[in-house]
Amino acid sequence: VFPTLSFNSSYSVDGGASITLSPTINDPQSRLLGSEYSLTVSGGKEFTYNVSGYSLSFTAPKNQNDEIVSVTLTYQYRGEIPPGGTTPSIITRSISTQVNMKAVIPDVPGNFSGESGMSQSSNFSWIVSEGAASYKLYYSTSSSLSSSDNFVQIDGETRDSSFIVGIVNGVTEFWAISAFNSAGESPLSESLSITTIAPEAEITNQPNLGALDLSKIDEWGNTLADES
Repeated sequence: VFPTLSFNSSYSVDGGASITLSPTINDPQSRLLGSEYSLTVSGGKEFTYNVSGYSLSFTAPKNQNDEIVSVTLTYQYRGEIPPGGTTPSIITRSISTQVNMKAVIPDVPGNFSGESGMSQSSNFSWIVSEGAASYKLYYSTSSSLSSSDNFVQIDGETRDSSFIVGIVNGVTEFWAISAFNSAGESPLSESLSITTIAPEAEITNQPNLGALDLSKIDEWGNTLADES
């Protein structure tokens, strides 16, 4: 009686969660000799896995989209002793299955911050949210921000900062950030207020001195003598 091993046809696991695949084994005559796993990932992030006996376990990475892992278990067992022989033959077989690693909604990006006091712009930064495809920076003159407000989209999971221009000077705006991928969008972060400040007018191509300066200058901004 030769051994048989079988998996379910497919499995599913959420990104960030762990899964263990253990085949159903029928080996009444203890013929099994050993096994070896091989995995093929269609896309997404690389990950490590552990093998214990005939079981495989791993923690699914948080990907931007659902990804399929093809799993193959190759095993060997003792066959029959051939005529005239003294040792049994070694037979190799394999079984396969698939694991759907499902994308999950990213966490809210942490430590969202922005810089006030600049002119028509601000530097924003945040902690990367694993599995995000993009980030949305929402803004409004109301502190009650929601996903229906205007936003600036920043693509790329590893982005953790952005320099935003075109902010209206002298108006306090409230900003918040979310992360999203194919599974959906995270809640918005706590909002922060940004107030940009218009620079003092430069009349003479000289540094702002806080006073009107009517000195004569050349094309490079150098002060000319009165008689020039």
